[in-house]
Amino acid sequence: MNRLEIFAGLGLPPAGIFITSFMLENLGTTFIVQCLYGPEEPSQPFKLIFNRCRKFEYQVTSIDEIDMTDLQHPMAVGDVLGIHLGEDHYGAHAVLHTTDFELTISYDTVTIAHY
Repeated sequence: MNRLEIFAGLGLPPAGIFITSFMLENLGTTFIVQCLYGPEEPSQPFKLIFNRCRKFEYQVTSIDEIDMTDLQHPMAVGDVLGIHLGEDHYGAHAVLHTTDFELTISYDTVTIAHY
């Protein structure tokens, strides 16, 4: 799945994606990335839900001195510059590169949930 497939899953034309937060659930096996489609108003919230996660890496790209384990830190938001979600199967790797950080997630399946 790639960026254009995310827009198709939302039923919307290509535009910006802004990550507002991310969190772990189910003892760390589910990784949820909360996003906004089109950072300009009106924006539409949606989630990328990564299931059966085995590993994730959070790397700050804009500053060096930040607690990388604090997922509530203000730097845990960013304008998505690049996104690659790999293929849905065991061992898939998603890479989400933003203006401030990069997320790499090893997962089995990904779901787009909009609300």
